[in-house]
Amino acid sequence: MKTYKIKNEDIAKTEQSLKIEFVENGYSYGNSEIDLNPPYEISEYPSSYLLWYSDRLIEEKTNAIYRLNQECDDRLTHFDSNALGAIHRYDLSQEDQINLMGLIIADIDSFFRCASFKEDGSLEEKHNIPHTKTQLKKVYQDALKYKSDIIYQCGFLKAYANNLEDIQKLQAIKWEDYETLKKEIGEDK
Repeated sequence: MKTYKIKNEDIAKTEQSLKIEFVENGYSYGNSEIDLNPPYEISEYPSSYLLWYSDRLIEEKTNAIYRLNQECDDRLTHFDSNALGAIHRYDLSQEDQINLMGLIIADIDSFFRCASFKEDGSLEEKHNIPHTKTQLKKVYQDALKYKSDIIYQCGFLKAYANNLEDIQKLQAIKWEDYETLKKEIGEDK
């Protein structure tokens, strides 16, 4: 890909087109994958554009990382476990984690709050359901695994975003890109 510039007054005189990225001092600048003929001139972007782009890139990286952190936080509100023989949904707040850890340390059977799923896939109302200490350990293991996986995915996506140099790709990155990006990069957990 080459960078070109053209005098603004000459744009209407040519049949070739350039996706304009920046305009300054009577010239328009952009990149093209095909070779362009005069009045286009091979050029570099002016330093003012490079400075603007650098600032914008930092801003977009910050925005992307913020969005990914928000998505991570949203995903860490609950998790599912089949410790009771069927999938149930458990809360994952800090208080819930502490309460579950306390029951594991006490090594006792206890009631623990969760919700079962209806046949249509919706959730029943949460209520305290009796769990054996073995079931509580399984819930705890499932919680740790889920939390670890989500935090790993978030870290992977944030590292990927931090290495991008393309504003449009930064704006487009989303949580659902994880599996595709992992395959593209060839990184396996």
